[in-house]
Amino acid sequence: TVAWPHPQKFGANPETLADAGFYHNPSPYDPDNVCCFMCGKELAEWEEHDDPFKIHAEKCPKCPWVVLNFAFGNTSSADTVLSFHVSSSSPSTKISPTSNILYEARLATYGPGGKRKWWPHDGRKKHGANSKKMAAAGFIFQPEIDSPEDDTATCLYCETTLSGWESTDDPL
Repeated sequence: TVAWPHPQKFGANPETLADAGFYHNPSPYDPDNVCCFMCGKELAEWEEHDDPFKIHAEKCPKCPWVVLNFAFGNTSSADTVLSFHVSSSSPSTKISPTSNILYEARLATYGPGGKRKWWPHDGRKKHGANSKKMAAAGFIFQPEIDSPEDDTATCLYCETTLSGWESTDDPL
């Protein structure tokens, strides 16, 4: 185990980095290297006043973790939120539940790429609660750690958490 090399008072500390979607992924040359669990972006050489979420949003504005946290106001980085709004050609579509960018961000929580490797029901033919239907209904995948068959999903809009999805279930 390699400990985080900077003091807790740093803006980039284990808690703020985790909130921004990063996990510690050190190398011999970059002991403070981190990697986003959603987009895979790696960042290192953190300085005392760095804001992990702001830097994540600047470097990877389309990262699903950045998009979801921005859309639901889960960031204290006012500058990032402002610049995100200003840089968008149509800011209001970024936060509409039916916008494609939010749908894609929700869908990404079920696993990377076209094959949803994390959601246990995607491998089952004609399952009513497949990842695309879940994301379209507003759910994100929030599995328990070390539980490969867990199918816990949370609606981002009403904060209802459900599990035990059956093949006849319709998330809408």
